[in-house]
Amino acid sequence: MDVVKDVAARMAELAWVVVLAVTAMGSGQMPAQAATQVASPGALSVASNHIVDRQGHIITLVGASRWALEFECHGDGHYSVADFQAMHAWGMNAVRLTLSSAYWLNIRGLCPDYRTTVAAAIANAEQAGLYVMPVLQFEAPFPSSNEILHGGALYQMPDMNAIPFWRDLATRYANDPRMIFEIYSEPHDVGWALWRNGGQVPIRTTSYRTPGMQALVTLINGIAPQRLVVVGGLVYAFDLSGVTAGYAIIGRNIVYTTHPYDYSNKQAWAWPSAFLNLARRVPVIASEFGEFDRGSHYIAAVIAVFQQLHTGYFAWAWTAGTGTTDLLGVGGWGGTPSAYGRYIRATMLAHA
Repeated sequence: MDVVKDVAARMAELAWVVVLAVTAMGSGQMPAQAATQVASPGALSVASNHIVDRQGHIITLVGASRWALEFECHGDGHYSVADFQAMHAWGMNAVRLTLSSAYWLNIRGLCPDYRTTVAAAIANAEQAGLYVMPVLQFEAPFPSSNEILHGGALYQMPDMNAIPFWRDLATRYANDPRMIFEIYSEPHDVGWALWRNGGQVPIRTTSYRTPGMQALVTLINGIAPQRLVVVGGLVYAFDLSGVTAGYAIIGRNIVYTTHPYDYSNKQAWAWPSAFLNLARRVPVIASEFGEFDRGSHYIAAVIAVFQQLHTGYFAWAWTAGTGTTDLLGVGGWGGTPSAYGRYIRATMLAHA
């Protein structure tokens, strides 16, 4: 980038910080009393196999997924600045927001104010000092199905609605230095050529069309070239081996992601071919990880690997309840960890 373009980009990002502050102050989701402000993180980019800030310092993204907005039009209601400050108090510097393209595009008129809800959540998270990584989690390639009432579902690949979804999000947040775009949560059950290049996705007795990962990365790069773009592999985003076997995505500021969970086919023996070999060349984060036996043996190993890589890891999931991977205890939205969440909280704080 030449000097003129670089200065213009920095000015645009500075202006965006002002816009976000005004938006957050005007949001109905702001707390009654102003909270202590956390220093705003700076813009990120890719350098070798790391994520760096403008000064070239290596940044490790540490966060959790905030789910519910993919299957509830207004989410679960826990998107205030105080909610996100509770995440920051665990040592997190980022949050992953799971979204629905069916709601975003208001297919069948079922969720007309979804964009307002999402914008308020983003503004409040950034007000709390977090990077924000929206991800396309649910979609509705067959809008006549009743599943659209719940935001759609997780299909094998993003459908063609991903194009207007990402065009709009990238345009809205092109100059936001705290924004990261994750293309699609968990691609699965397709080949690498279809994953990268797009085409017809077979499902039961029918099919739908996907633009493929390359087209969506190219779209976002063209609108928001300064923003990181996160791309997940196959086997529900765990396997990135195809990237080193001729199916790499071409573009700018690309970060790959893996989703290690304690399934039998995702144990440590599978990590080198799935993502560690690639991580020697390009940035690889874990935008989801978890352990379903409520223990900490597996997640301890995952966290240790990504701390050593100095890239990023996002625990699944920041929600309060009795689920096996709920980070918060029942009623613990203020940040009280579940038994499962205690180890993750302690480890994140130890490295904050």
